[in-house]
Amino acid sequence: MIRIVAHREAKWMDRRADSSQWDQLARAYEAELQLINDDDLYTTVDTTVVVVDEEGVTEIESFQHPDDATYIFGRTGMSVMNFPHDVSVRIDTPQPKSLFGVEAAAIVLQHRATQWH
Repeated sequence: MIRIVAHREAKWMDRRADSSQWDQLARAYEAELQLINDDDLYTTVDTTVVVVDEEGVTEIESFQHPDDATYIFGRTGMSVMNFPHDVSVRIDTPQPKSLFGVEAAAIVLQHRATQWH
C-alpha cells in the first residue's frame, strides 16, 4: 500500500492546479492521496511513516522503501521533520534549491517503482 499525505501549496499555486498535479501523480503510481492544509490531521493506516524533507536523515539513493508506506510531503519552505514518523528521507539536488512537494513525490515514487520491478 502506498499513501501520500501532501500539504497544499496555498501560497504558490492555484488550488485546482495543485490538486490536479497531486491527483495525476497518485493515479500514475496507484497511491492513495490525502491533501491537507497546515493544521489538518492525517491518517497513517498501519504503514511505515516516511517524511520527505530537506533535513531528512537518509538520502533517497540509499533508501529501501517499505512494503506499506505513508509518505508525508510538506509545502515549499515547510519542514515536516516534526511530524511523527518512522524514517526520514531527503533528496539531494545539484544546487541548494527547494523542490515543490509534488516534484519531490515524483522522484520518491519513481525511485520506489524501480526498487519493486
